[in-house]
Amino acid sequence: MFNLKLAKHIEFQEHLNENSDGNSGINFTATVLARAFWPSSYFPDPNIAGPNIPSEMVKCVEDFEGFYETRRKGRKLRWIFSLGSCNINGNFESKTIELIVSTYQVIAFLRIQEAD
Repeated sequence: MFNLKLAKHIEFQEHLNENSDGNSGINFTATVLARAFWPSSYFPDPNIAGPNIPSEMVKCVEDFEGFYETRRKGRKLRWIFSLGSCNINGNFESKTIELIVSTYQVIAFLRIQEAD
């Protein structure tokens, strides 16, 4: 049986190769879930602004939204950043360590990196 999630990931990567103006260096995947499968407490209030995400993440979000729109016309995505996670390779003096952090933590890391 072919893994449907893998097939969607391959489709998105092909879409990026065909339509992106350059690789941001970020390997991005998104999981789309139907709202009916989650309690309403997981969904942020649409009247409250979400996090101010860095430009690297904005590019990923825009690329995925463009891909999703071509596949699912008329459906609207709502980003729930509190459910996300990121894998970051931290390059330290003696070794490289992979850090698995929340989306909010990676936003903070990228903001600190911008300031340096």
